[in-house]
Amino acid sequence: MTAQSDDDPLVVRTARAILRLLAREAPADELARLRESALSAADGESEAKLIDEMVAVSGPVLSALERRRRREQESLALLETAMDLASVRDLDELLHTIVSRAKSMLRVDVAYLDLIDENSDDRYYHRITIGSVSTRFQGTQMPLGDGLGGLVGQTRTPVSTSDYFAEEHFRHTPALDDAVRDEGIVSLLGVPLLIGDVVTGVLYVAERSARVFTAGEVAFASSLGAHAAVAYENARLFDQMQSALAELNRANTIIYENSQSVALAAETHVKLTNLILRGGDLSDLAATLSASLRDVPLLIVDGRGDLLASSNSPHAGTVPEAVVGALERQDGSGRAYRHDGLYVAMAPPASDRAGGIVLESTEELSETDVLILERGAMVLALLLMIRQVVAETENRIHRDLVDDLISSGGQNATTLRERALVVGVDTDERHSVVVIDSDTDRDISHEVARWAKARNGLVGKHGGRFVFLLPDPDPGNAARATSAEVGSATGRKVTAGGAGPAVGPVEIGTAYSQALRCLEVLGRLGVVGEGASVSDLGVAGLLMASEPDSAQFVRSVLGPVIDVDDRRGTELLSTLDAYLESNRNLSRAARLASLHVNTFRQRLDRITQLLGEGWQDRPRMLEIEVALQLRRLTSDLRRHTG
Repeated sequence: MTAQSDDDPLVVRTARAILRLLAREAPADELARLRESALSAADGESEAKLIDEMVAVSGPVLSALERRRRREQESLALLETAMDLASVRDLDELLHTIVSRAKSMLRVDVAYLDLIDENSDDRYYHRITIGSVSTRFQGTQMPLGDGLGGLVGQTRTPVSTSDYFAEEHFRHTPALDDAVRDEGIVSLLGVPLLIGDVVTGVLYVAERSARVFTAGEVAFASSLGAHAAVAYENARLFDQMQSALAELNRANTIIYENSQSVALAAETHVKLTNLILRGGDLSDLAATLSASLRDVPLLIVDGRGDLLASSNSPHAGTVPEAVVGALERQDGSGRAYRHDGLYVAMAPPASDRAGGIVLESTEELSETDVLILERGAMVLALLLMIRQVVAETENRIHRDLVDDLISSGGQNATTLRERALVVGVDTDERHSVVVIDSDTDRDISHEVARWAKARNGLVGKHGGRFVFLLPDPDPGNAARATSAEVGSATGRKVTAGGAGPAVGPVEIGTAYSQALRCLEVLGRLGVVGEGASVSDLGVAGLLMASEPDSAQFVRSVLGPVIDVDDRRGTELLSTLDAYLESNRNLSRAARLASLHVNTFRQRLDRITQLLGEGWQDRPRMLEIEVALQLRRLTSDLRRHTG
């Protein structure tokens, strides 16, 4: 093999460079730069023409490789989204992930998801918005039928435009157009969230410049919209599961009123309940039901007939065509029915997206058997929703605990400690309390809860603001970390006030009040997107607080010196007072205190150990002077009123 050499002809070197570009699937612009470089060095028209031909042949190959890489990325994104449907329990987190993938994969400026308002049922509202900078746009509510989304809802098909304001195929309204204009949107693609033939929302991607969305981009967005529809529909099922559980309990009463059938149904009910309690899956459900119904072949399918689980089935992981035909006979009643030798029970509510249990039996089932089958369908629906319920319950427990800790006033301290230990928090350890402003344009509860959990802390909401209990003895550090990291996690500027460290419910409640005042002072100072503690604010915190706490200020500035004087009977405070009274002249201060200069200097060294090296710097010295005067004034008032 001949080694590469700079003496090779230009055409050979160019060909070799093109092959390297193809091997690493380089972007098309690198090929263009290679062409320009080769043409500038070409010797004559024939050599330049040959280089142009090589580039012309290579260009489509690179484009094909880029399209393949793009399809692989889209397929991976769809696979990850499908996995999220099975693993992510919080609806907002899942929808946010889907919208985020739409924005990143399609490389757009803005992506958002509209859902039909369940309270009015006649308008869309923005549930998830990513990339938006306009408050007006983020708060938009759109009547059904208006705008590009209205056309999507009417046609149940994707709709796109490269020039929103010039588009005449959908209905424009002043309010909607003003919001779109405020956001700067020019190009827009909307795809429907379909549950059967029903549109429950619209997924949008938007550009602030002209852009024509390709068929592949429309197909990818439509797939993400289908995932979002499934996630939303699953969440909607939870409310209806409450009535299903009530029906399950009623069925238990009926079962116990019958003889041997009662025993069988009761046993099955216990098995299904235990299955739920131990976190069983659909395969466990299929096996349990099949065993309770004399080991009959049993399938669990989705509304389209795709197999989810089976037990004793002779079909080797496939679904007979008769099953699909039987599913089409569902009437939405939630009751089991028979069709062509099959018994079918759909998980409520019956729809083409719901799951169902199909039982193959040549014999007619008894009423108890049918009842077991229907109860199994309810458990099927419950299993699909239980992860989401667990997540919501955990967050609610944390919120309630934080609220009780900061408002207990010292009552039920033992109970509160035990409740905190259950969720992994020891209130007897030193914690900082941090309060942040929650005046945001979207719900950030999930991101906030996830951040607090990752740091072994708790988060709740009190007075409209998020309150954190964090295992950090430094409240300033805790406040700054909360501001920076929660701000990064939510994409917003977060202002945080901290206090502490606090031990036990009483101190936690006091620290909350101090942290709240600290946050209010930060607001009055015009501080946004930063974190600080009460001690960080110094005199400013005392002067600007709506409810100044002079005792707390004195404590935060002189606490170590006060503790030593109280514990050991020393006179460090009077030494400090004399030092400041003499304008920090050592000799004069020693005379004022009736001490030898060396003795006075030793006391100053001890004060430095307690307050730190920088206590004589100008900002600290001002705080110390104010604190000494406040302490002296408080002492005088007590003496005069005593």
